[in-house]
Amino acid sequence: MSESEANLENLSAAFDKLNDVREQSLTISREIVRECSKSIRNVHRNDISDAEKHIKSAQEKLNDLKSICSEISEISYAGYVLDAEREFVEAVMFYNFEVKGTIEPFSEFNLHPSSYIQGIGDTIGEWRRKALDHLRNLDIKKAETYLEIMEEGMGILNELDYPDALTGGLRRYADNARSIIERTRSDITNAFINEALRKDISNINKMNYKYITGQVLEIDPSSGWTDGTLLQDIYPDSSFVSGNNTDSMQMKPEIKNRKVYAKYSFAKRFEGGPGLVHGGILSAALDDMMGYSTVIHNIFSVTANLSVNFLKPTPVEKEFELYAWVKEVDNKKVYTEAVIQLGEEIHVEAHGMFIDLGLDAAEFFAPDKNYP
Repeated sequence: MSESEANLENLSAAFDKLNDVREQSLTISREIVRECSKSIRNVHRNDISDAEKHIKSAQEKLNDLKSICSEISEISYAGYVLDAEREFVEAVMFYNFEVKGTIEPFSEFNLHPSSYIQGIGDTIGEWRRKALDHLRNLDIKKAETYLEIMEEGMGILNELDYPDALTGGLRRYADNARSIIERTRSDITNAFINEALRKDISNINKMNYKYITGQVLEIDPSSGWTDGTLLQDIYPDSSFVSGNNTDSMQMKPEIKNRKVYAKYSFAKRFEGGPGLVHGGILSAALDDMMGYSTVIHNIFSVTANLSVNFLKPTPVEKEFELYAWVKEVDNKKVYTEAVIQLGEEIHVEAHGMFIDLGLDAAEFFAPDKNYP
């Protein structure tokens, strides 16, 4: 073999090895990105245990990638390798904040510093999604915690002043992160203002109440209970609202504006004083309605205390509107309120305390069922 042929053979062998390492590292990099994407999706779904499994898998693959690339610097700085590192930082950052509430320090990673700062920039976008999820659930306080961690991440990017050739485009990542943070701050501010206005309007609506507050607890959007859902056959043997029990009052409650609502005309058989509905009937009807109001918060409960105030006589054979709602929940205690009204005039007010039995109403009832 001539000197020229030997030289060509050695060169080919070097490139063959380089290409083999490239193919292996490219495959592993793609697997890392895939595992990290799954982890991030699981965190958004609040499935932390599965997210952790995918991070551990990604860590093992990243270690393999480092081992393969250790002898060939060209590969260790390849774009797809850096992309895999950046995705890994993003997944770990996102997961660890949910678990620990802090930003994972650079010293905990074995990767290029540029991948770390780019990963912070990408994680800020995921934190914004989390903040918006909480805003949709009207949990402004929780959304603010994500804004705070976004600003902390932005603080790290702002403190670094190095050329883009070293940081992989730090200024671009910082500008994008700054824009995301400002939009999130604006969204939270608007939500705060809207919530304040809603409370003000609620306070206005409460002015007509004499013995109750009119404060209404929000229904969790994920509970499955929505406006218009009919509730009459949840308790099939109820004396008041059952459609199956022919001896019942045959009330037809539904969900309306976070309350349980029904229209009802009390028959003459419910008369106490001449032409007036018996107070015991009115009290029992509101007690039943307030019990239903706990159900739409997925709470199974029993009455512990009931207080009824009769403001005006309630005549029989007139159609009244009945409203019941949960005011607040304090551990096992569920505080409720209810009214019977004719037009704008309130005839009966009631408030009660129910005890949560610790059972999930959603396991027994079907929120998505349109009860007949």
